[in-house]
Amino acid sequence: MAFVLFSQDVSGLGLLYGRTHHGQAGLASIGVGLALVGSEREPGGSASKGPETPPPTDRTLGVPVEVQLMLRPSGSVGVGLYLFGNLNPEHSFIGVSGSIHVGRW
Repeated sequence: MAFVLFSQDVSGLGLLYGRTHHGQAGLASIGVGLALVGSEREPGGSASKGPETPPPTDRTLGVPVEVQLMLRPSGSVGVGLYLFGNLNPEHSFIGVSGSIHVGRW
């Protein structure tokens, strides 16, 4: 089994509902919802249809999940971790992002 990074274009449009907890040390939030997910797939057959023909697109419903953790060690500086993913029958995916915050929040 091979691990391939960035092998397909996947996009999604979702509506999520979530909860947030604010505290002196930062915040934590989680959201779950419903999304329409689309991804390009390789055209079938061996003959190329030319560069002007866009590749076919698969669309399916998915369940997006997002988790955000923000720590504020001082009054104006914070660090964050953002986890996201989408569970669906075609192209489930997960991701992670980090951030540094400066200023009031």
